[in-house]
Amino acid sequence: MMQVASVVFQNSPKLYDYFTDLPLKAGDLAVVPAGAGLAVVKVKKVKDASDKAKKLVIQKVDLEGYQERVAWLRQAGEVR
Repeated sequence: MMQVASVVFQNSPKLYDYFTDLPLKAGDLAVVPAGAGLAVVKVKKVKDASDKAKKLVIQKVDLEGYQERVAWLRQAGEVR
């Protein structure tokens, strides 16, 4: 089901709405299209509808998976 994620960009308190079909929740980080590129944003809330949403969230940032990979690579001596 399509929902809307209200997000904030770094150093900005203003909320922006993006459509999402991903399992997002408040506090998650996500990648969204912004300007001429991409941006990492923080999800403030997820709601059912918005008149302001025009673009789609690209992907949820998997911090837990990242931390697991770093721990594994450190154990293997690949990174410090």
